[in-house]
Amino acid sequence: MSDVDVLVTEKLVAFRKQILEVLKEKHPYMIGIAESAMGGRKNKFGMLVTENGKVAGEYTFLVDGINIESVEAGVLDSAVKHPFLGEIKPYAVMERTDIEAMIGDEEFLTDTFAAVKKLLPKTTLKFLA
Repeated sequence: MSDVDVLVTEKLVAFRKQILEVLKEKHPYMIGIAESAMGGRKNKFGMLVTENGKVAGEYTFLVDGINIESVEAGVLDSAVKHPFLGEIKPYAVMERTDIEAMIGDEEFLTDTFAAVKKLLPKTTLKFLA
């Protein structure tokens, strides 16, 4: 397993879980809405990690509701069931250094929305054909 694989499959997943716990505590109504909207649905989200603009890793997050069940390294696949659009296939593209900075940024745990607002311009959303 490469260091990028460890970064995404272990560190990023653990960090996301930690953020969800903080959000459940601070904004239980928002998490309740998200769980209600996504509950009972199994989806796949993709992520492409780059280093200096070159592909360093491809990942598929298998999600049940809002919880990540597992991550497949080396596979870029997504399938999200949308009630009006049918199946869409979004994936995020992020630079490795941005992921590392995000995981090390305490602001995500204290003011998640402000931190996400700073991260969004560094994230590209694309769709598989």
